Amino acid sequence: MDLLYLFCHANAAETVNAASFRPYVKPEVQAYLMLDASDAPRGPLQVGQLRDISCDPIPGRPLVVFNACGSAAGDRAYQSEFLTLFVDTYRARGFIGTDWTVNAVFADAFGQRLIRRLLDDHLPVAEALAAVGREALAVGNPFAFIYALYARPDLTLLPGAAP
Repeated sequence: MDLLYLFCHANAAETVNAASFRPYVKPEVQAYLMLDASDAPRGPLQVGQLRDISCDPIPGRPLVVFNACGSAAGDRAYQSEFLTLFVDTYRARGFIGTDWTVNAVFADAFGQRLIRRLLDDHLPVAEALAAVGREALAVGNPFAFIYALYARPDLTLLPGAAP
């Protein structure tokens, strides 16, 4: 299995607001990611725009690790727009994202350790996620538990898979 790793900024959608009404702006417009690479598009890339670019499955059906604020966050009515995009539309084999805001310094360290566990140690995805969570907890940091796994727990990356 392949890996698609995204480390960027994101904004989750709100399908039902605090007063339990649907917001005027559609969730696929509210949910967006922002890339920092010099050759990346400037400004937000909305989920709706990403669907317009392609609805084809991602080759290799990778495990998607979307290491950004609220990338797995749903609300009272619906699941994450990003989860739906990558798993339902792009047919990713699995998805790891965050349920709320994450500090960029922690997210970077977490992501590096998770990738090492997946690629170097060849751990199944649930074991890799748990191992990195235990590492963080051992130094008094509970932030690893804001990451959510949407995949079979026994998924393992193939040797030679690259982010």
